[in-house]
Amino acid sequence: MLKHVSTLIVLLIARPLVAQVPALPPPSATPESVVTVFLSGLTAGDWKSSTRLMDSAETAHFSDIIHRLASKPGVASGLAQAWHITEAEVQSLSPSDLLAAIMQVAAGSSQATGDLLKTASYTILGRVDEGADQAHIVIRTRISVKGVEVSTTEVRSLRRSAVGWRIELPAEMKGLIAGFEAAQ
Repeated sequence: MLKHVSTLIVLLIARPLVAQVPALPPPSATPESVVTVFLSGLTAGDWKSSTRLMDSAETAHFSDIIHRLASKPGVASGLAQAWHITEAEVQSLSPSDLLAAIMQVAAGSSQATGDLLKTASYTILGRVDEGADQAHIVIRTRISVKGVEVSTTEVRSLRRSAVGWRIELPAEMKGLIAGFEAAQ
């Protein structure tokens, strides 16, 4: 089950993608440029750079849930098997590095997932501001699945922080986290 959950995590976070990895954006960067760098990192397999652009409070909450799960009898061995990560590694990694490690294993666990990520391209369609500290970026994603072009539209939400704009976890992933919390 954890293998399926980790693949879901990658697909929820790694949807819309780009081809090259620019340098990390400065704190003054626009939400659009933060999303561009985030997606470029995912496409290139630079999971750490991408997860460092995510909202630190949300990645810390995710990490806390995984820490609690890893400390339960029997769960640590499941994490080691599914995510190739020990309980000690879970406890020692920073929240963004833990999420990056899980995403990296999940993306590499399936040739189909890796191939899918490589075919993705995106276009930023627009931005909707919700007050001074919240922005939503509308993205068109195109992927090729066995020669069939698939196009989707989604929204990435960002929150302004002291270090600049940071990407929030997708709503589906927040729901997954809530499910983990309810199961504890």
